[in-house]
Amino acid sequence: MDKLQKVKVVLPESEEWFRGIFNQILGFIGLMEPIGIFMEGNQAALEFAANRQQQSNLLSFVGRLLV
Repeated sequence: MDKLQKVKVVLPESEEWFRGIFNQILGFIGLMEPIGIFMEGNQAALEFAANRQQQSNLLSFVGRLLV
């Protein structure tokens, strides 16, 4: 197995492991671009954002500027 094939196997496994931890943390965790655009958040962050805006769509903040 060459390096590229190994990466294609290992990367999805690593991402799945990371997402499992990321989404189970009860604290607010979010990834933002330097200019303030919310790119991704764990379940707690998405629920907080949805409750704050009283929206049922938890993904409504992804890709938006938070000020």
